[in-house]
Amino acid sequence: MSHSITRMISAIAPIYDPVIEWFLHGEEKVRKRMADRIPDFERGLDIGCGTGTFLEALRKRGGGELYGLDISKRMLRVAKRKHRGMEFVRGSALCLPFRDSSFDAVFSTMMMHHLTHEERVAALKEIRRVLRPEGAYYSLEFGEEGLDRIGRAVTGLGYLHESEAQGFEVGEKEAWEKGLVWRALHRK
Repeated sequence: MSHSITRMISAIAPIYDPVIEWFLHGEEKVRKRMADRIPDFERGLDIGCGTGTFLEALRKRGGGELYGLDISKRMLRVAKRKHRGMEFVRGSALCLPFRDSSFDAVFSTMMMHHLTHEERVAALKEIRRVLRPEGAYYSLEFGEEGLDRIGRAVTGLGYLHESEAQGFEVGEKEAWEKGLVWRALHRK
């Protein structure tokens, strides 16, 4: 991930929650909708966890052990302040600081658009590496259809495509409002 993207993510940390709330017209509702789509798991990792809002939705729903990973120290500081008792780790999706087969569920919400095509391929290889054999990657990302002008500007690097996910099988795919696409990719 480029240093300019990392700097930008860190710079918006103090205002990230209100910006996402405005963009999604109800972030908590969208995060809960995603959390409700995920089956029970023992150990889950949220990559690009930001301020931890999605992890909180998972915790409220009940479930397994939760870990959040973000590249931004500032985002993680906000997440740790907001969500006591969760494990937050600084790191990159391109080189996950976890052992092989560590998780049965991995999540990301609106993170992959920050990566170039090559970085998305590398991140998906890392996600597959840390997933247990029957694990799944759950993604809510921008799609090419249905985005407004702001959404198109935000997704300047591109979109997540199933062709980038070697070693995964698409279990579910559904278009949501605001140009978002829900996917459940199962490790082959």
